[in-house]
Amino acid sequence: MANQSLVVQGFILNIAPVKGYTTIEKVSAGDYETTELGDGTVNVTFGVLYQKETRRVMVGLVLSEVPKRVSRPVVSVQGKASNDLELDKLENKEFGNISSARVIRTPNFKGLEKDEVIIEESRLETTEMMKEARIMADNNDLNGAKNKIIDAQSMLDDVDLQGTVKMLEMLKQELDQFMVYL
Repeated sequence: MANQSLVVQGFILNIAPVKGYTTIEKVSAGDYETTELGDGTVNVTFGVLYQKETRRVMVGLVLSEVPKRVSRPVVSVQGKASNDLELDKLENKEFGNISSARVIRTPNFKGLEKDEVIIEESRLETTEMMKEARIMADNNDLNGAKNKIIDAQSMLDDVDLQGTVKMLEMLKQELDQFMVYL
């Protein structure tokens, strides 16, 4: 990473549910290592972070039922680094301290997911299916690999968003190219 300063080495993001209110169902951090701890907490190990670098982590939560409108923290996030560099040098300073995500909930809420979340979930699921198909193909299970790619294509076709989304179109092209090689 030319022209970028090293900010943190050995960076670990700790994501903890709020006991009694939240359960972490899934943490998606791309190719970065995730470790589930016995108490429902998940650590994501990023290693090296450079100045102005961004990493995305999606956390799927199961929230407890609420009988009335309530506002409460549902997850806490803390960052740790193994080097002597100060975490407050990070552009997003919230990782230097414990922070939490707070939500306002009401019974029977029927809200819609934001397009950005749907796109990211679709991207993660598609890339996981592509990895599985590649493993199948490497093991000479070409029919299984083709079926996995067809499932991924169908899943992307079922994503209901307004307009064309460049990321999803690129994934569709990659899937088409994958099929050519199978």
